[in-house]
Amino acid sequence: MKHRFYLLPFVVFYLLMSGCSIKRSDTEEVTNDTIVCKKKIQDHLVRYCTYEYFIINKGDTSAYSFICRSKSAYPHDCNMEIVNWPRYKQYLIPKDTIISCYEPNYKDFLKEMDLCLNVALNEKDSINLKYIVFRLVNCTDIAIETSNLFYKMRRKDLTHQNILDALQKTSLKEDFNRILKKYNLYVANENCYEEIYLVKKSDFLNNSNYSNKKEVPDSILDVNVSLNIAHM
Repeated sequence: MKHRFYLLPFVVFYLLMSGCSIKRSDTEEVTNDTIVCKKKIQDHLVRYCTYEYFIINKGDTSAYSFICRSKSAYPHDCNMEIVNWPRYKQYLIPKDTIISCYEPNYKDFLKEMDLCLNVALNEKDSINLKYIVFRLVNCTDIAIETSNLFYKMRRKDLTHQNILDALQKTSLKEDFNRILKKYNLYVANENCYEEIYLVKKSDFLNNSNYSNKKEVPDSILDVNVSLNIAHM
């Protein structure tokens, strides 16, 4: 089977990764200088119940959100989608509050996910987390590491399986499990799916918050990643 892949244009990548203006209405939980916000999203799919969790740190809002979606028929079974606001403009409601957002680095991104999960998984009507899904490029350091490992492989075919083989050699699973184990959860398996993109090095360097210790290749792999979450 042939797999499609795309060279991601600068304009599109800029919209995905750069600073942005966003509009939100939220409830808040304060932890020192950090606010964990929760907002119900009016999902166009009425059979779903959707909530967004995100961080405001010292007055600045993170570009990342953790979108928890569950079916009305099974309200406790939930999938979490990690999104970047420039990427998902359909969620920009209502129009009253306009604030700018910042791009956390990978280490801070993990801290933000931990804080948001702590709120989402400890609420009165607790949710049963089934999957976590995201674009690989959103995990900047992991995207760099995956790309470097892929380019060193003997198999150069740009397939989902080859990218997954490289991804599984990174610290992603260990990083996520370090957070999930607090809730007796773990990553059972990983999967890559849908279109594969190549992001130019210059675009990535201009628009990403990543570790300076990472050696960035000429192009960065980007693909949808799904993590199957299970109970210990």
